[in-house]
Amino acid sequence: MASTISDFQWGGLIFGMLYIVFADRQFQHCWIYGFVSAVCIVVEDYTHTRLYADGFLHVMYAMMAILGVFLWRKGKAKEHYIRLSKIGTGTYLGYLLISLLIGGAAGYLLDHETDALFPYLDAFSSTLAVFATFLVIYRVIDVWSFWILINVISIYLYWQTGAPLLGLLYVGYLISNILKWKSWHLQYKLQQLG
Repeated sequence: MASTISDFQWGGLIFGMLYIVFADRQFQHCWIYGFVSAVCIVVEDYTHTRLYADGFLHVMYAMMAILGVFLWRKGKAKEHYIRLSKIGTGTYLGYLLISLLIGGAAGYLLDHETDALFPYLDAFSSTLAVFATFLVIYRVIDVWSFWILINVISIYLYWQTGAPLLGLLYVGYLISNILKWKSWHLQYKLQQLG
């Protein structure tokens, strides 16, 4: 689908890349960049790409960015260290199956009640992203394979819906997630030794 590149795509890309860079360095203002990027993506999703499940997901990300600002302002002294962990194959497949079921139901609604593009794929990847976000909080290493799948789907969806800059943002997320997966595996091995 050919389209003009909007200012919201530019905003999503630029602020999203700033979020990646500053979040990796654990700078507090990363959340502001994440918030602006998420808002730009919400506007693009609802006005152009018609990826409504993804738009809803980015509303959630915008709210999480606001929460991130407040939590990080309180300081890291109150943080509790959570050890890296892995989930079993059954649990892993369970998350995928639940995401398929919920995503299928949400995709059906989007397909029959809206003008959504790619309703099933959009709903599945957005549902899986909710589970993946939860698993990141609990430092589950296996989560990075979910994020890689989500990012590959998002790259495809944004490219197909005429939002190539947001697809490019997700290429950045994909690279970041692969690096995080490797880093967490190394940390996990060191944690097992210690």
